[in-house]
Amino acid sequence: KLGENGSSLDVGEKEPTIKRQDSFEMRLPELPKIDIQCPQRQKSNGSDPESPISPLLISDPQNERSHSQTFSRPLGHSDDTSASVKVAKDGQHKEPPSFWRLAQLSFPEWLYAVLGSIGAAIFGSFNPLLAYVIALVVTTYYTSKGSHLREEVDKWCLIIACMGIVTVVANFLQHFYFGIMGEKMTERVRRMMFSAMLRNEVGWYDEEENSPDTLSMRLANDATFVRAAFSNRLSIFIQDSFAVIVAILIGLLLGWRLALVALATLPVLTLSAIAQKLWLAGFSKGIQEMHRKASLV
Repeated sequence: KLGENGSSLDVGEKEPTIKRQDSFEMRLPELPKIDIQCPQRQKSNGSDPESPISPLLISDPQNERSHSQTFSRPLGHSDDTSASVKVAKDGQHKEPPSFWRLAQLSFPEWLYAVLGSIGAAIFGSFNPLLAYVIALVVTTYYTSKGSHLREEVDKWCLIIACMGIVTVVANFLQHFYFGIMGEKMTERVRRMMFSAMLRNEVGWYDEEENSPDTLSMRLANDATFVRAAFSNRLSIFIQDSFAVIVAILIGLLLGWRLALVALATLPVLTLSAIAQKLWLAGFSKGIQEMHRKASLV
């Protein structure tokens, strides 16, 4: 059935209406044509109760334009609105990402985190222990003689070989289990990001920063950045922390005076690491934005 002027048309057994010159089907192509009128004329036509057709559907070939121009607002008003929206967006202060929230996202993989932390602690303790063993080997060369020297050297060589095997296993545990934890957290973050993207309004996708290419790039890279910010850094933090702790303990047990002198250099090393990070960040300023533009299709 077809409808015309609010009433249904039954075309069951009657003559096909498409053959009639005054039929609804013949007049249908003429309806979308738009007449651009002055505000006073539109108001008068719109307020006319006798007019059966909306003034937006009146055909006028001389003034035929797009439908969007009819509803367009004055340029100044549009600019003011866009500027106010931009200021409102700029005024929004987003809270910085929380490290504790990343830890909560990785709670389901706590067993992998524990095994990886054990491997990182053992691997981090290797360097100070190796330095201590080498010092003992050098001492053996000056204190032992003859066959006893050979026995001592063989013993320490065997100890170093065993330490190497343990270190290989610890390094495997560290990277393997922290890698699993990072991949699972990356998948979880990507699912959350994709779900949040699908819940947005249609107009959200019209913004330049929310184009499909940009969203795909974010979905591919941001979750990887989260993994690097939590999983990899946590692994390195545990490794370096145990290296410092073991080195301090060995130094305090062997000679506390020399250990205190070594501890005095820690603030200098910390400041140099911060300065190096800031220096490298200055060189890489804007590189993320360039990568975003380069990844657009």
